[in-house]
Amino acid sequence: YSNSRAIVLNGCGVKNAGYFGIYAARSSTIDAHGVNASGAGAYGIYAIRSSTINAHGVNASGAGAYGIYAVRSSTINAGGADASGANTYGIYAEHGSTINADGADASGAGTYGIFAYHSSTISADGADASEAGTYGIYASHGSTIDADGADASGAGTYGIYATRSSTINAGGANASGAGSRGIYAERSS
Repeated sequence: YSNSRAIVLNGCGVKNAGYFGIYAARSSTIDAHGVNASGAGAYGIYAIRSSTINAHGVNASGAGAYGIYAVRSSTINAGGADASGANTYGIYAEHGSTINADGADASGAGTYGIFAYHSSTISADGADASEAGTYGIYASHGSTIDADGADASGAGTYGIYATRSSTINAGGANASGAGSRGIYAERSS
């Protein structure tokens, strides 16, 4: 349960898990490249308390709440991952966490396509955060998102939104078709 290590073979995984598709806690590490963790009841991929999940090309689509979620100084490496159709958050890093998700798909999220909160960092160059219910790409409380060439189009309210001393690098990104504003920055962002 703590300081543990697991390897899930490419092409394997847990579809339609009741709660967690892939879960690492308390300084644990999971290698799960190309794994199928789709349809999880709450979390497709979840790393907490200084854990690491290596999941390039993973399928975490259709999660009940969070497609890919890192919290409390955790790291998830998920380039090219599919976190589309999450009920609330497509890709979410919180409290000093890092998610590397270049080229990932977080489209169709219920509320946030890609969200970095409280001193977190997300690398999402070329990622798809289109058709999010409220925010396509959102950074708050001293967080940074790199989203060059990303797609945040069709968001319900804001395509790209930075607030409270946060930074979003979005050269060549698409924030068209947002319900309120395509690109918005406030509060020292």
